[in-house]
This record gives sequence, C-alpha cells and structure tokens, in this order.
Amino acid sequence: MIELLLLAGIFALDLALKAGIEAQPEGQLPKDIAGGKITLCRSHNKGMMMNLMDKKPKLAAVLSSCAGFLTLIWYLPVLFKKGYGGSLEKIGGALILGGAASNIFDHWKRGYVVDYLKFHRKPIRNVIFNLGDLCIFLGCFLAVLGQFGKGKR
Repeated sequence: MIELLLLAGIFALDLALKAGIEAQPEGQLPKDIAGGKITLCRSHNKGMMMNLMDKKPKLAAVLSSCAGFLTLIWYLPVLFKKGYGGSLEKIGGALILGGAASNIFDHWKRGYVVDYLKFHRKPIRNVIFNLGDLCIFLGCFLAVLGQFGKGKR
C-alpha cells in the first residue's frame, strides 16, 4: 500500500531535516529562504502546539503518544476502504501519522520537538513548524475532505 510508504517517508524525511537543523553550528540560523517568505530556524518545543505544557514535557509526550495511538486505531479500518473518499482518507491518515510519529519520536528521544520553519504570514507569523506539523494539518484537511466523498465510487 502506497500510503504506508508515504507515512514512512514523511517520518524519515522529517527526522532527517530535524537532524540537519540540530547539526547547524551556532550563528548559521536563522536563515531566510523562499525569497524571505520563510525563515529556517531552530526551536525546541518541550510541550505541545504553541508550547502548551512546555513545563511538563513528560505529560506532553504521553498525551502526544495517546493521540497518535487513537489516530492509528482510526486509521487501520480506513486502510481497507474503497472509493474516492477512502483514498483521500488513506492519504490524509498517512500524512497525519507520519508527522505525528516524527514528533512523538522527538518527544521520547530528545525530550523536545525540533521545529524549524517560520512563515511570514498572518496569522501564523509567530509560530514555528516542522514538516511533521504541516503534514498533520494537510492530512486532517484531506481526511475531512474524504468524508464528503463517502459512498462515491
């Protein structure tokens, strides 16, 4: 199933990008890319989104793991769906789980999640993301869109 390769690819790519960011010597970051529309930087998020629970990193790791596990339980039956809506849900679920797995791995391995992309657009100009985060958002959108295609072939 191509979706499982997508999931594994996102996991591996995001971890590789995080390792590359972590390996950057002091003074190399931040760095503007994409014509100054994006800044490549290094941020260590010990909590969850928007530094929620950053004072309780173990609890953030446990809650992230629980959310990932519940998503996996939702995703397993989706893998066997047929039809247009099922395809979107499969891709969306793979994106969600690939991104979530990378962030959960960071929580347990590093004690924080490495974020590295800052977009210079409202309303997210003060938020720093990683590829996993972006895949989670895109995956949620596709999974919901797939719900509208239920029953169609």
